[in-house]
Amino acid sequence: MQPVPAARSAGGDRPSAGRGTTLVEVLVVLVILIIGMFSIAQLFPGGFFSIGHTGSVTQANALAQRNENVLLNLRENLPDAIVGFDPRTGLIRDDITPDDLHGDLPYQDNSINGYTGSPPPDPRFSNVNQVRRVLGEHFKLPPPVSNFGPLGETVSLYRALFSPIYSDTPMPGVSLGVSAYGATPQDRVQFEDVPSAGNVESLFNTGPFGYGINYVNRTMYFVMVDYERRYKVAFSYRDNSGQSGQTFPDNCLYVPAGAAPTLDSAGNPTQYQIMEFNLVNGQAQRVFTYDAATRQLLVAGAPGVTIPADCVWRINSALLAGWTVDLGSDLVHRRFRQLALNQRFSPDSSRGQTQIDPYEFKVYDTIFGLFGFHPAAATQQLAKQTARGLTARLDYDVDDWHILHQDEVVAQEFADPTATAGNRTHTLRVATGPIKRIADIEDIINFPAVLGSAGSVDTTFEYQGLVRFYPAYSRGPFTGIQRNGTPGVDLVIVDLETGYVIDSLTLQKAGTNINPGANNTNGEIDYEAGVVVLRENVRFRLPDAMGGTPLTGLTPIAGRHIRVYYRSVNDYAVATLKPATNYTFQNVLANMRHREYYPGYGYGYVLVNSTDADKGVTVDYTWINRNTGIVNTVTGELQKIQSPGLPSGPTAGYAGTGTELPDNRWWLRVAHSDADPSKGAADSGSDSDVLPGSVIIRGIRGASFHTRIVWREAGKFRSRERTTVLNRLYSR
Repeated sequence: MQPVPAARSAGGDRPSAGRGTTLVEVLVVLVILIIGMFSIAQLFPGGFFSIGHTGSVTQANALAQRNENVLLNLRENLPDAIVGFDPRTGLIRDDITPDDLHGDLPYQDNSINGYTGSPPPDPRFSNVNQVRRVLGEHFKLPPPVSNFGPLGETVSLYRALFSPIYSDTPMPGVSLGVSAYGATPQDRVQFEDVPSAGNVESLFNTGPFGYGINYVNRTMYFVMVDYERRYKVAFSYRDNSGQSGQTFPDNCLYVPAGAAPTLDSAGNPTQYQIMEFNLVNGQAQRVFTYDAATRQLLVAGAPGVTIPADCVWRINSALLAGWTVDLGSDLVHRRFRQLALNQRFSPDSSRGQTQIDPYEFKVYDTIFGLFGFHPAAATQQLAKQTARGLTARLDYDVDDWHILHQDEVVAQEFADPTATAGNRTHTLRVATGPIKRIADIEDIINFPAVLGSAGSVDTTFEYQGLVRFYPAYSRGPFTGIQRNGTPGVDLVIVDLETGYVIDSLTLQKAGTNINPGANNTNGEIDYEAGVVVLRENVRFRLPDAMGGTPLTGLTPIAGRHIRVYYRSVNDYAVATLKPATNYTFQNVLANMRHREYYPGYGYGYVLVNSTDADKGVTVDYTWINRNTGIVNTVTGELQKIQSPGLPSGPTAGYAGTGTELPDNRWWLRVAHSDADPSKGAADSGSDSDVLPGSVIIRGIRGASFHTRIVWREAGKFRSRERTTVLNRLYSR
């Protein structure tokens, strides 16, 4: 095909220049381009947000996986439960739902400057920090180390799973403090109706690990020593109608100090005292003196005992008459006594002690969660056992799930192998990227370490420190002691072997930190990149609780196992949630509390409180086959606790089994259940082989483990939760 020839003008052979572009056409094109550019620009914010959100979710999944891997290796130390408590009452909350973990609790003090309306959110009890009370963290006391702490003592050291710890002492309205108690039940000696010499001698032979009990008279017995003791006591009982019940989970029985046993020159007992306690009210009611030579037991009269406020005995008042203790159901655990750092372990003459009490402990460092236990607790032999050392449990409040930590082994390789000796460095990178830095602006109120005028509390939105400072309440429902933080310190490194510390004040580039005296003697932090550069030889210091004094010598950092504490710029939190290891039976729905279950609705349903929402539990139960009459036993059936209002759940308002209505209760239903008549033919969850009324729930145990990741994105907190089956017995 030939090209079309150019048009010629009428005036000659010169080709025409063609028609030009008009101004209108140019403007139209410009308008179209501008509209297109605006349209494309509208795509970028959403695209950038999508990319950022995907990155945050990926990071959250990685943090959850890391937490699972760490605790999988430490599953024998998992706590019995992790719960929330109400700072206004000091009681365990049993009404928390998953939606509540997105909410805030305002400050309970109304003296905060700059707020004339509603008080701002309290970081200690907002979003995921509403659930941070660790109950029953389980561990075997390790062999003691020597020359540790400010007294240079021999001590058995343990590091808590979740730290920093908010406070090692109770603080009204904000913390329940720390408590430790033996995980192994005390050795039981069953007493006769009238105590015999054999009963008393058997009790004495249990040493510090035993107690006596008389099931008929509902009494307990303890050998007197020259130091006070506290016990955690639990048992089941039967009332006048034969209905079973369970004592309150946290009952405390107080045994005061008394006369120490008298021993002969060979160390054999010649005389000692036994104190008798009434289980109805937890009161000491009689003291017996036992003479070993004559084997006589003499009544010395009623003791005068003042029970301290921190040891409370509770029991259902309706059961004070006629109830009996179930044979063999009693479990008694000894509580450890907390000592100050300047107090010596027993025997301590300054406290009037001549005997060793292995149930003593100290808190050396709340940031690292470092506990010290009496060395005898790790070496003493329990009665009737060849193994040595106690197994213990801890209760404490996690400071803030937004304080992240990761364990690292410092690489042997240098970042710059060509550098001269003494100038070589090692690097490590934190998991979340950018690290929050002192004086960064955030939308959480901070209290400066130096407060304002008397009667007021100044606040700032500048980040003040890794561990936040909280002044004592000055008004409102609580007054208490202030909680000191780490002013000017935004990153802490702890040597896991020694407990010695490096902090960010010695990891600053010259002239870049607002804190006087900050330097780079131990290295430097690249906050934007989330990288810590450590010199090959560093100078550690003691933890703050032990004085914080720098050590005199330098320590090579290569190969050391360290833990890094920091906060991320976008406020990542890694929280651990866990249902109770064991649940107790509650036969009155209105009285159901934390770690209790109610099977009274029937038809294979079990009701629990909302604090166990979405958790996984295992259920033990029996059911009878209506066709064969055979009793079937099911052990460890895995069930998820379901939300109220589901069609497959208990029928709200249905009174077929009594007046207790499950209108707002979380629930589960076992696989072999008899038909619920309120559902009629719609009850697809029942088993037609089950004899009506034959399902009996024998026990419930927590089975799941939850990692909840929280972060701030576009001005809002977002969360992601990962669940696995994990407990101290098995994992899968």
